[in-house]
Amino acid sequence: DLLAVIEQGAQLVSSDEEDELRRRWFGTPLDLTTYGRYLGGALALLLPLGALLVFWNLTLRRKVAARTASLKKTLDELQEANLVANALKDDLAATLQAIPDLLFELDADGRYIDVYTNQDDKLADSRQRLLGRKVSEVLPDDAARTVQAAIDGAIEQGSDYGRQIALPTRDSVNWFELSATRKFKDGKHHALILSRDVTQRKQDEQALQQAR
Repeated sequence: DLLAVIEQGAQLVSSDEEDELRRRWFGTPLDLTTYGRYLGGALALLLPLGALLVFWNLTLRRKVAARTASLKKTLDELQEANLVANALKDDLAATLQAIPDLLFELDADGRYIDVYTNQDDKLADSRQRLLGRKVSEVLPDDAARTVQAAIDGAIEQGSDYGRQIALPTRDSVNWFELSATRKFKDGKHHALILSRDVTQRKQDEQALQQAR
């Protein structure tokens, strides 16, 4: 009986009312044609963009790989150059240790820039106290003028040889023969002076003169 009442009531609902009820309960049916057009347009836009991104990514990877290879090559070359430089530095240090001479680097004003020696007792002062000071502040006046003349000659002519200086000690006088050469450093001219102890030779010469 209840079913008959429901069916009788359902027959009283018009088609328009039924459509309205269906719309309220189930919502508006999807228009797949419209959504298909939207989806197709989006895909048409996204596919070229995706292809462009993929191409850009591959290009960046190639550039990064090339740059990485270049940097690795540069680092390898720098490492090799550093090894060569260290080897040359060690050779130079060994050579300087082997020779009995004193080697000084001075600027154009006669200021000590560096000192190389394995005989500190022959220096006019300690290496630390020499650096940054001028020869006129360290050596006797005659010796300082001779050293400055050697510096000037080396900077002007490229080299200067044969000058001698005398440095008094407690018991006697030590004689040194200077050989200077020009060096260009940091945009300025410096002088490298090799100072050789010729005291024994000087004493022999004096003894020979006295004997004659």
